[in-house]
Amino acid sequence: MARLDSFATIYERLRARIPTIIAIRGQCQDSSFNRRRTHFLAIVGYDAKKDKILCIDSTGQNDANTLVAIDREELLMQWCVRGQIALLFNNP
Repeated sequence: MARLDSFATIYERLRARIPTIIAIRGQCQDSSFNRRRTHFLAIVGYDAKKDKILCIDSTGQNDANTLVAIDREELLMQWCVRGQIALLFNNP
């Protein structure tokens, strides 16, 4: 577990094909979560053209709804509310 300085660290990990789990609090328009408590998302990709972060969100109503693309600025704002906490894994 770590507090990261910015999305740049997550992006570099994505380039190495290593997902990152982040802690957020609040609501994002492009996802089904609306949490007053901490919620975790797995960041698995980034679409630079659309400026969307691709996440696995366990609050999806079914398997098809668990992969979501969330506006980068909006998600990072919710991540900052929670202190930019991330769970980091090493590449096996």
